[in-house]
Amino acid sequence: MDPAHDQCFINALWDKAMDGTLTGDSVSSYQAVKHATEIVNLVMKEAFTVDANYSRYIKLRERFEIFSFLISCPEVNWDQWENVLHAPKEFWENVSERFPLSKAYEHVGEPNFTAL
Repeated sequence: MDPAHDQCFINALWDKAMDGTLTGDSVSSYQAVKHATEIVNLVMKEAFTVDANYSRYIKLRERFEIFSFLISCPEVNWDQWENVLHAPKEFWENVSERFPLSKAYEHVGEPNFTAL
């Protein structure tokens, strides 16, 4: 697997999951993100098997873990993906316990605490 190609693929996959168009307009954002997570997991495993670049694997692994964590949170209303940005402060504190918050922001955008 070409490192540049699969990184572009992951980035495009992430963008499609974010806007809910990964699996078509009729599919909810939750399903799109869940589907993206499954694909990212497969790509991640292949990247680790084919390419011994461990730092690239770690980057893919981190992104996959954030995906998995976000789709498992009951605090988030997955009818609309944007609602993750309006999640309760406790949600982001939970995120920060598992990931450096700046890295979580890099992937999902900065949360809007004014909506609380």
